[in-house]
Amino acid sequence: MPSARLTYFFLVLAVPCLSRKARVRSSFSSRPCPASGDCTYTTQWKLEPALRTKFREALYLANDAQVDNRALLKAVAVALEENNIDCHWHTVVTEGTPPSAKVIVDCRGMGARRDWPGLRGVRGEIVCLHAPAIELEHMLRLLHPHLAVYIVPRAEGMLVVGATCVEGDDYSPVSVRSALELLSSAYSMLPDLAEARILEFTTQVRPALPDNLPALYYDRGQNVLRINGLYRHGFLLTPVVVEEALSLLSEQGQNNLPGRWPCLRERSPAIQHVGSQEEIYPCSSS
Repeated sequence: MPSARLTYFFLVLAVPCLSRKARVRSSFSSRPCPASGDCTYTTQWKLEPALRTKFREALYLANDAQVDNRALLKAVAVALEENNIDCHWHTVVTEGTPPSAKVIVDCRGMGARRDWPGLRGVRGEIVCLHAPAIELEHMLRLLHPHLAVYIVPRAEGMLVVGATCVEGDDYSPVSVRSALELLSSAYSMLPDLAEARILEFTTQVRPALPDNLPALYYDRGQNVLRINGLYRHGFLLTPVVVEEALSLLSEQGQNNLPGRWPCLRERSPAIQHVGSQEEIYPCSSS
């Protein structure tokens, strides 16, 4: 089975602005680097030599993570097949005519807007680069007043640069402005990207609720569990959401509503057609 690469740390690079740097250092003073206890010039270059000539210091966040989402989806598909789970890819389900099943889990994102009146789209754009000469060991994030850009290393010399955050559900191709902002910011961090090859520009729309938090909505009358609002962190939040969904759908969960993530069940996303048989379970662990 293909493996999904998971990186558990990244460097945050502060732009060389004294007032900004002071605020950044103050904000992260409680999160030390692993070896020296702070984020000094020397520590940074030991962690990521490719940045030697550009920045005086970086902040090392050991517990933040990223996952290769495409590799993860392939791994999940293989796991489903190996466990003899029937998958009906590219199957159209008519609105208002759900398939016959004991329980339906609706994870359509923006496709479920009719059932989530507060749902909105947030456009995101990324660029994929091929730069085999650049060896990165960490995800990089640039702290900038206007451009919050990250660079994520992937296998075989690939890098992902992202991501814009534009209110709206526009699925059209990447704009010139977004392309320039992403590439210019990435180049400012890593000048060696000048000879990288652009492989792909990608646009997608993230489903977000008014408070930018995920929610679970269980319609017991129709046996439909609706999950939505994962916004920018859908893949990283998936284990938490699955854990809560399984708890909710279990026999014990229907009676006692156990689970370690009460915030998924405490807020109402103002769903339409809420009746007596419907319950809303909209996140830190309890």
